[in-house]
Amino acid sequence: MENEAQILGTALELEEKGFKFYSEAAKKTENETGKKIFARLAKEEQEHIESLREKFSTLYPEKKHRDIPVFEVKVSMYSGEVEALKTGRDMEKESIAFYSEWARGTLQPLFASLIEFEKNHLELLEAELDYVLKTGYWFDYFESSLED
Repeated sequence: MENEAQILGTALELEEKGFKFYSEAAKKTENETGKKIFARLAKEEQEHIESLREKFSTLYPEKKHRDIPVFEVKVSMYSGEVEALKTGRDMEKESIAFYSEWARGTLQPLFASLIEFEKNHLELLEAELDYVLKTGYWFDYFESSLED
């Protein structure tokens, strides 16, 4: 995967995977805060898709964009929000690693921007996971009570 067209195609697949997953998780998560977080992440992933498609069209106006394969992930009623948060966290780490590896040349500014978005997504997912699991941490700050 050395040429920019292939790199952009893979980036589009990553973002499409995230969009579809977060959209589905927002529908199936019962917790209202979790539902809002997943809906927000889906919206931001859709914006990333549009940015990547625009870049692809600019670099390769002669190529027609093909359909991106659909990522099939099911969040069962039994896996719930915790499993969705962990899956989202893993997807964000995968995206950060991919963009970090290929952020060079004409793709560097776009990928650097996407890295920052994905890091923010990762932080948000980890904070919500800490809250849901009641690990005592909220945005990297230990929370304790008088009962500790």
